[in-house]
Amino acid sequence: MHLPQFRAPALLALLTLLTATPATADSMTSRTWCSSFGQCDSSNATWHIPTVTNPLGVTVLGADLPLSADEGCRDPSKTVPGMIRLCVDWDRKRGHFIFNDGRGKRCLVKTKDEETNWYDGACGGDNGVRCWVSEWKEAKCSW
Repeated sequence: MHLPQFRAPALLALLTLLTATPATADSMTSRTWCSSFGQCDSSNATWHIPTVTNPLGVTVLGADLPLSADEGCRDPSKTVPGMIRLCVDWDRKRGHFIFNDGRGKRCLVKTKDEETNWYDGACGGDNGVRCWVSEWKEAKCSW
């Protein structure tokens, strides 16, 4: 009986295909409170990593992890394992993020912005006088 011979690159490609997790969409929920003096704080946000099942039927559980969604760029790797950069541009309602998984820059757009009462707990209780809960979804990068 003659068994097929696999070359190293072909075998590596096959193993990658069998164990790869399908592309999934990450998302973020930010809670922003603004004082009557106009100062706003978006440091209370949650990064949502979805639960996925890879082609071998192995389920990888998702997670909801805390991070800051304040304006600008940061390294959130202390609270979101593997994420090495998150940049949020509130004026343009977009952002981008990078994980250390080799996929490069991925992008977000703000899809929902809802004002709520600051005292309902959505923004952490009595921190401010105005509060917004915003949803950010992964989108194709065009910037």
